Amino acid sequence: MPRKRSGRRGGRRRGRSGWGQGSVRGDGSSRLLADMRAYHAQLAAQCASVEAEMSAISTAMRAMGAVPQRSATARPSAARPARGRGGRPIRGPRGAGRSLKDYIAKVVSGSGQAMRLVDITNGVKKSGYQTSSKNLSNQVSMALADMARRKRVRKVARGMYSV
Repeated sequence: MPRKRSGRRGGRRRGRSGWGQGSVRGDGSSRLLADMRAYHAQLAAQCASVEAEMSAISTAMRAMGAVPQRSATARPSAARPARGRGGRPIRGPRGAGRSLKDYIAKVVSGSGQAMRLVDITNGVKKSGYQTSSKNLSNQVSMALADMARRKRVRKVARGMYSV
């Protein structure tokens, strides 16, 4: 009976694929990564010094009575804008608590009778809701559907809503 051979043919070891730390590619990528980290640190230091200089100049301009203009490349301040429902920032000229649904509720309840979608959209515009939307009627329609689900308004017929 022949004797069992120890090890594998070809002299390759099991386990490593050859891209480990001892291989040429591993050395090159780790060297590249180290170079990139060093360059990143250098840029961060330059950024900090430029921001310090800009802050000093802004302070001097404010002391002289001028308000420094914010450049296009300036970083946003640490203060975050107020967040609304869903984490989106609250924007627009409306005051606090004045959403599209609030305007719709005001228009529909002020009418006292069932209103069509077109009339509600026109009423919302006339009541002072400011928007740059080209499809305000679609937004009003979606808001009305949600309000009907939540029982804030009642759907009387297709496209007709009342309080």
